Amino acid sequence: MTRFILTICFFSSSLFFLASEKKDDIEESKKYRNPQMGSFYQWETDLDSVIYNNGDDFRRAFLWVPPQCIQLKGIIIAGHNSLEEGIIEDSLFRSEMEQLNFGIIWVTPGLCPAGVFNVNSGAQKIFDEAVNNLADISGYNEIRFAPVVYISHSAQASQPWNFGAWNSQRTLAMISFHGDSPRSTYLCCNHFNPDWGNRNIDGIPGLLCIGSGEWQEFRVEGAFKFMKQYPGSVISLLCNAGRGHNDFSQEDIRYLVKFIKKTVMARMPDKWDGKSFMPLKKIRREESWLADRWHKNAPPSVGCNTYYGYAGNKDSAFWYIDEEMARWTESIYTRERDKKQQYLALVQNRRILKPGEKLTFLTDGKNIDIHAKVVFTDSTYTHLSKEHSIEPIMIKRYCGPINIVNDTTFRLNFYRPGVHHSRVGTVGLFAFSESDFIYGHVVRDMSFKIKASLTEGIEQEITFPEIDDVDLGTKYIQLKAKSSSGLPVNYYVQSGPAYVLDDRVFFTDIPPKAKFPIKVTVVAWQYGSMSEPKVQTAKAVSRHFCINGI
Repeated sequence: MTRFILTICFFSSSLFFLASEKKDDIEESKKYRNPQMGSFYQWETDLDSVIYNNGDDFRRAFLWVPPQCIQLKGIIIAGHNSLEEGIIEDSLFRSEMEQLNFGIIWVTPGLCPAGVFNVNSGAQKIFDEAVNNLADISGYNEIRFAPVVYISHSAQASQPWNFGAWNSQRTLAMISFHGDSPRSTYLCCNHFNPDWGNRNIDGIPGLLCIGSGEWQEFRVEGAFKFMKQYPGSVISLLCNAGRGHNDFSQEDIRYLVKFIKKTVMARMPDKWDGKSFMPLKKIRREESWLADRWHKNAPPSVGCNTYYGYAGNKDSAFWYIDEEMARWTESIYTRERDKKQQYLALVQNRRILKPGEKLTFLTDGKNIDIHAKVVFTDSTYTHLSKEHSIEPIMIKRYCGPINIVNDTTFRLNFYRPGVHHSRVGTVGLFAFSESDFIYGHVVRDMSFKIKASLTEGIEQEITFPEIDDVDLGTKYIQLKAKSSSGLPVNYYVQSGPAYVLDDRVFFTDIPPKAKFPIKVTVVAWQYGSMSEPKVQTAKAVSRHFCINGI
């Protein structure tokens, strides 16, 4: 009888998590199918201190400030690898940062030359240029000194650790999402670890996230080695059980938000004048909780506990800021362990694509939609299957020029990195189904490549009239660009408190300390046609105007 009662309690707890996750994902997909509406940045600046790509491309930093923020208390810094964009533009993430009065700076194609935060390559110079420029143009001067939470993914995921080592006085937290431990010997893309000298990240909370689908023992072994070498370091592990490399869930977002909020409470003072670096409290490992790492087919060797109450080997345990985070982590592992595997596949043109096979995109210049469906299959990925989770298939965008119209339609949608930028060729989507009582979480990568520009066929040119400045309080303006090909012209807002809907620019709330006039940049584009008669991609045309204060 005892076992039956315990089982029911566990199932009830799991059901709560599953229902909450499902509801959050559905609401997220409803709110921000159009990334322009939910992910605007009010300001941008070109970063010229270090030449990018031999001068053939550009590096830009974008700033978002919560619309009601009077003083920024901190900033999130993220680059442009893959998942960072989806995380920092998630509606829940932004809502929580608004509550904290935290701004967000996104740098494309990335803050650091060659993907490594190396001061000898100019990474510190680029960071300083970004925060100083954005402080000047936004009116939020405290950006120069605000504490930083650095988030990076995959090939750029060593950056938070190295940034923290060189900026320990202003680093609030470091998040390596689907990345690696600090100073790991395993770094992808031929990256390297710069010499830290006598620097360290002692007392600065770090979070290492690794998907169970990309799990390698040497990744955590590197973390244990680092923590033994630097006993003052405080690093948490979140194994995204049931997940891969290029995906995240709403639970991941909630976890990151909670990690940041608890770090704010533990390290930041109640008052700060914004005119110098904030005195941040160091976190001591001995004052926190410890928990075992992820084991795929086994429970933890011992349960989580306070540092002094932990019964396991402290040299192979991860740090957690309090009991809630430690137990939450254990619950994620428990929920996904020992579940049956389920399988997802893509269907395009009435054919199930083979594992690893990518979606294809063809356009006649008018229709810029990609049509595909995600289905449950058997383990061979050749036949549909009814053996799967009761949870629905969901689809998310994490980067690239794409707009989710519905579950089977995805629309080409260029945005702020630019039409001709080196990073616009990758479209990042993923499909997933959450676990239930029988089946584990499953993910299907839906990413694919597009040609940045079509170069065959008839040339076309966009005519885009200049846009007059507007006064604060204007609701929207009409856009009137035309293409010489007669194909429809599309638009995006590169920067400014605004977004595009069809052929109109709508304005969002403006933060109270904003410096006027505020520059808005709108870009008109026409991709061209791959079918006869073929039409080349038009050169995108930018128009700038200002919002004038009262």
